[in-house]
Amino acid sequence: MPGPPPTRRSADGATRSSPRLHRRHQGARAGEVTQYTDVVEEARRHALERLVAHAQELGGNAVIGVRFDSSDVGDGLAEIVAYGTAVVAS
Repeated sequence: MPGPPPTRRSADGATRSSPRLHRRHQGARAGEVTQYTDVVEEARRHALERLVAHAQELGGNAVIGVRFDSSDVGDGLAEIVAYGTAVVAS
């Protein structure tokens, strides 16, 4: 009886720059800045798409334990990274 399928770690990320939005809205004190939210959501989608593509390159057909991380890298730049484990699901 075969054991569980092998798993491989897979991680990838996307970097988005938005200095224009940062300067325009740096005076905002409260509430959601929808333009910034849209940029962040697009970056998350891009990071997830790259994670899935990387998992497929490793032979996986699913990704488990997906998590996101972000960091400011300066001057209006932010990095969004998606992490997960590529697996073969039956």
